[in-house]
Amino acid sequence: MDIKKGNTAEVFEYGKGKICKLFYPGIPNMYAELEFKNATALLNSGICMPVPYEIINLNGRPGIIYEKINGVPIWGQFGINNIFEEFTNCHIKLMDSNAEGLVSYKDFLTKMLELKTNGKIPYNLQNKICLLPDGKNVLHGDYHPGNVLLEPDGRLVLIDFLNVCRGPKEYDVARTYFLLENQLWQNHYLSKMGYYKEDIQKYLDIIETIHKYEKF
Repeated sequence: MDIKKGNTAEVFEYGKGKICKLFYPGIPNMYAELEFKNATALLNSGICMPVPYEIINLNGRPGIIYEKINGVPIWGQFGINNIFEEFTNCHIKLMDSNAEGLVSYKDFLTKMLELKTNGKIPYNLQNKICLLPDGKNVLHGDYHPGNVLLEPDGRLVLIDFLNVCRGPKEYDVARTYFLLENQLWQNHYLSKMGYYKEDIQKYLDIIETIHKYEKF
């Protein structure tokens, strides 16, 4: 039974207490390998997340077996109790986790663009990425309410670790700001995180530019 369909994969139940995130045909094995590596690296970070068990291959498609989480995405639930505050606190905790073993966000962006452009990244875009600051914080890279699940007991559980990397917090803040889309929640999010828009503008410029390359 399908649970979810996303940009790179579909998710379905896989035995008792497990799910399979199965990547779509044509998506390279390296995507599954990278996500599994990222999830494994974060497992002991204290972040509430599903356990990654193994990488599999079904009919030529790579997949990852995860612990099943009985939660629902928090889209549309920000106004309930303190969900939004917990959403921001979870992000702060993630970014303050150990980033050892994670790839640099600049290397991640470059590799992703190389795959999408057949190695022909526009020079001005490549140059802008190279000039971005380095950093040592954990970045989720896709932190939005669709990737944070609310369990029946009230816990928030983080999912989707393909874009996880290391870098400056401001990049991940900018990425979440961009993905929230709703200006009210964007401004509320920045305030809770302790940033102004000008603090993240240079990252927003890059994120808005590369967004068109992200779809499959």
